Amino acid sequence: SSTRFTEWSDLLLDILGAVGALGLSLTYDPRFTGRVATWRLAPRKQLVHAGIGLLVMAALSPVLVWTYAYWDRAARFPSLVQFASAWEMMFVKGRDGAVQIVPPPLGWGKPRVDTVGLVVFYPKHYPGIRLEEPYADWRGFSHFRFEVYSELPRVQSLVIGIHDAQHNNDYA
Repeated sequence: SSTRFTEWSDLLLDILGAVGALGLSLTYDPRFTGRVATWRLAPRKQLVHAGIGLLVMAALSPVLVWTYAYWDRAARFPSLVQFASAWEMMFVKGRDGAVQIVPPPLGWGKPRVDTVGLVVFYPKHYPGIRLEEPYADWRGFSHFRFEVYSELPRVQSLVIGIHDAQHNNDYA
């Protein structure tokens, strides 16, 4: 079973849902009479419905944002990450380090590249970056290529881990 933690955003979404349901009730339920019944008349009814529409859009905005991020990722396939947009950076996570999109350094030597990823590792045991949810189907590909530029004065070790469907945490 999975563990779910309560977040303030859950409470906010519950409140927005309750307000939206109340607004629909006020504008459609004939059991409301007197002054409350005036909410079923134009222009109040249209204002309530417009407000409910905004609430629904606000609640769905994370879904819309992530839908576009997945579409953007699929459009860049077979590249894992190009460090070209904030959309693809939604899938890049730093672990004991920071990652950001920057212009290429002077010594990069790749004139057609407008941006690169700057990774700063903090002095920890195993700092790194992780690409969350890479494109799922890589059949037909047999090579993995990437470029690294470092301004450090000495050679550094770099470990790449690829966790595929058969991954078992064996580092051999």
